[in-house]
Amino acid sequence: MAHNPNDGALEDISLPGSQVTVAQEQTIQDPTFDLPWYQWWVLEQIRKQPERLLQSLPDHRLDKGSTMAIHILWNQIRRSIMAPEPRSIESIASLLISHELVNIEDSYEALLSVKDLVFCIIGLQTMLYQPYFDLNVPGGYRILDEMSGYHGSTRMSMYQSSDSGIRDLPEFLLGFGMMLPPPNYFASDNDDDRQLFNQIKTITPNDIDAHVLSRLCGLKFQWVDSLSCHLELDKHSSTLFIYRYPSFCVSSLQQHKLHDRREGQKSALHRCASERNTLPWANEDDVTGMLREILLSYRVIFGQNKRSRSVFRKLRPFASIPNHGQDQSLAEFCGKKRFNCP
Repeated sequence: MAHNPNDGALEDISLPGSQVTVAQEQTIQDPTFDLPWYQWWVLEQIRKQPERLLQSLPDHRLDKGSTMAIHILWNQIRRSIMAPEPRSIESIASLLISHELVNIEDSYEALLSVKDLVFCIIGLQTMLYQPYFDLNVPGGYRILDEMSGYHGSTRMSMYQSSDSGIRDLPEFLLGFGMMLPPPNYFASDNDDDRQLFNQIKTITPNDIDAHVLSRLCGLKFQWVDSLSCHLELDKHSSTLFIYRYPSFCVSSLQQHKLHDRREGQKSALHRCASERNTLPWANEDDVTGMLREILLSYRVIFGQNKRSRSVFRKLRPFASIPNHGQDQSLAEFCGKKRFNCP
């Protein structure tokens, strides 16, 4: 997928309670911004964050200075994630400080804001989590509860201490839960559940389409913004959580494919894979397989028959989201009888 950096510019926005803006004349070197909805989604996430997150930006009260700083930081953090050596929030923050891309002036609060900003942008670039900042309890790393209080295998913990920022990214992310699981991973420690899991060899598509799941099994579908929550099942509320931005998966796969051809960089998501066999975490090939399975899951659940496609059309996955913030490919994957997956 060819990328024109001029197409990746963020439009003008104002952050609440601040004079800071992200202006249109600057560009971001990230192929993911070729996705029309992604620009809107990133801006919405930035709007939600507290102003203290920008405390370390040079001249953060000046529009032009803040614009340039935010774009430079986004690009530098992406380059740091792509680097072959181990990456951590601490090491990326130290790099930004040493290159004088941020200004801490011996302020502990400003140093925290740099680390929080790195944590936030990694979440936006990978879509594995949305950050959550508690204004009353600074320090540490928190992720947003997107599953109405349910904590599945991907959300074993919603908080990590500040010390966790020294860990390599795969190990750090694992501290929250199994966001990038290896193949055939089973989270339960229950022996009976594990035995049943090991006995299951195949599941036919007819057993898990949306009509069967909703009408016969009583499941509800809830749309989420974080890829790692896809197909998490809350048995107590009978809710199946589904990621609503499939074109992000397509973009990540295309970026990785171009890298294999030496025509581009890997996706940020692939760079969060583990290179160590000792860590129970996906490697890059596993991430590729997971992304493909996510795309196929839309067809299996919603696309395989008329009744399931009808279920999808009634769900309104982008209710209250403007058209330019909607991933139009979701309707292609879920609502069409015939569809050639990219």
